Amino acid sequence: MASKKNKKNSRRGAEESPRTSEAPRGITTPSPIADPRPPTLRTPRPNRPVLIPSVSPISPPDALRPNVRKALARSSVGRLQPAYEASRREKRNFSQLSSTSVESREHKPTNSGQDIDIDDETSMKYQLQAHDQKIKAADSACEAAQAMIQELRTCWQDGSLEMTRGQFQDEMKRQDRELGALFLERAHMRTSRFELAAREVDAEMWDKRAHAEDWAYIDQLVSRIQEPSGATVTMKNPRDPGKQECWRKDVVKAYGAKNDKEKIWCPISRQHLSSWMTTAAHIVRYSVGEPAAAHLFGPSDNSDGHIWSVRNGIPLCKEYEQMLDDARIAIVPTTDGSGLMVVILDEAEREEEWDPTDHFPTGKALHGRTLEFLTDHRPSMRYLYFTFVINILRRQRFEVDGWWKDRLEYADIPFFPTPGKWIRETTLRKLAVRIGHLPIDDAGKFATTTCRGSQLEHPSLVGASEGKGKGKETDIATDEVKDDAFSDLLAHSLNMDRMKAPEPDDEYQQ
Repeated sequence: MASKKNKKNSRRGAEESPRTSEAPRGITTPSPIADPRPPTLRTPRPNRPVLIPSVSPISPPDALRPNVRKALARSSVGRLQPAYEASRREKRNFSQLSSTSVESREHKPTNSGQDIDIDDETSMKYQLQAHDQKIKAADSACEAAQAMIQELRTCWQDGSLEMTRGQFQDEMKRQDRELGALFLERAHMRTSRFELAAREVDAEMWDKRAHAEDWAYIDQLVSRIQEPSGATVTMKNPRDPGKQECWRKDVVKAYGAKNDKEKIWCPISRQHLSSWMTTAAHIVRYSVGEPAAAHLFGPSDNSDGHIWSVRNGIPLCKEYEQMLDDARIAIVPTTDGSGLMVVILDEAEREEEWDPTDHFPTGKALHGRTLEFLTDHRPSMRYLYFTFVINILRRQRFEVDGWWKDRLEYADIPFFPTPGKWIRETTLRKLAVRIGHLPIDDAGKFATTTCRGSQLEHPSLVGASEGKGKGKETDIATDEVKDDAFSDLLAHSLNMDRMKAPEPDDEYQQ
């Protein structure tokens, strides 16, 4: 009987004990976040102490499954240790601050034994201190997660990671998804701070700061909140099939792409194709969202915004549209600046021979191929530039360190005219870190290189703004806080599911 009772108690203890995943050898990861929502302010009741909300900060994802832990060498674990120690330290600092009540700091009895009520201002100051420390903990968690991704990439490229290509690709996708979730939560923390700060500043300051730095991110976050099952009201902004079809017709009309036989002109293949073989491709992807696009490109000069602008579209055959979405190609200015051409970003694909029996040029025949248009309408240069930069960074995730530099300097890829007007270097640096997983130094070089521009600006490409005619593109001017939150959101919104990992130089076969 005793034995059965002990077994029963043992099972009960096992069921009641929280399940935790193991961390890499030598690393102890913080516990997962219990509730990522920012602390809620409540008006304190008389004669009652006000407690600072105790909400766990973001923790680094439990990054490695057992087979991946086995694949990493001990030296790799040692290199990751400082990042995880820093994350644990910031989490402890937050826990100490958030678990201490205002009562223990400020709520002191008088000589008569009566308690002194705590005013709202003191309470909110401690709320802000706790929230700021929570953001620091989130920063450290993101850095630890990025360090893990960088270590996996390095080990994969030098052949020391004992994984197959498929295993590595699956693990990187999982890491990207978890890091994207961390970025999104951190952006939420940063924007929610202004709601807390509003209680300490006058209404005029709050209104100005909220409009300048908050609502675009809140709109973006709300659009990505998972709705409860059975919800009858939606907060999302789903793709409207009717709007999509109207936009497609507008794009085809602007480019004069449809002929008398109802066939659509593809400027890359330079031929009219059946409508079922073509599509109106978004240059800046729909998933980026209008709030993020407005932050990135500035106010749009038409009611359709940036995402649904006809200059954010181009008629293409579906094969080329797929290649653009997969970051296999980009559309850039020609070397003389008079037109646009295709560049293939994958080295192996670029060297492939084209079979003339195929309707659509590929490989050597596609790389450097100029686009032919039937009207004077052109896509916006800022949209093409953004997609070019993002596609380079998306591919860099699975390439050797410094690959982006080789692609820019040795692949005859010309620079866009005056890109500094479109994206600040500070924004590019953050995107290089968050999307391309570049080290800080390399991210700075990437931003400087891609932002320096060229002197070539052909009249046919000048003023590719949002209006019907030639207009002035809006210069971008944002602050560091806004850049941080925007970069987090953009990194989360860009879908990496279609990306494929190339083989390392020293291939490991299991």
